[in-house]
Amino acid sequence: MKRWTAAIGATVLALGLTGCPPFGARREAVMAYVVHLAQTPFEKLADEFTRETGIRVDAAYACRRSLH
Repeated sequence: MKRWTAAIGATVLALGLTGCPPFGARREAVMAYVVHLAQTPFEKLADEFTRETGIRVDAAYACRRSLH
């Protein structure tokens, strides 16, 4: 579980750093694409991130389709 939390936290951080607005500008939201299996821990991290920064995290959850 700690690995998932670290991976999701790193993803949120990376999303926040890519396409950074100009210095001093305030970002209102970031978009994250998340595998559906990580939905519950990601939602907890996203809520904490929003509380601490005031930046909303919008998430799109996807399921990998089986090739069988």
